[in-house]
Amino acid sequence: MPTAKQAIKAAILCQYITRSLLPIIIFRYYRVAKIIYIVAGYDKEIKIVVNDRGDFTYV
Repeated sequence: MPTAKQAIKAAILCQYITRSLLPIIIFRYYRVAKIIYIVAGYDKEIKIVVNDRGDFTYV
């Protein structure tokens, strides 16, 4: 189960992506690693990982 901070940060990032008129290709929560993984863009050029503290990094 994602944490509240993690879920809020992922929602904000998805909102930024879709406001830029880019598609979200993959949105996945990995239970073992406790991360949310987002892949976006027409050529899948945006890859973001949101950890359980709500911090995100571009991969």
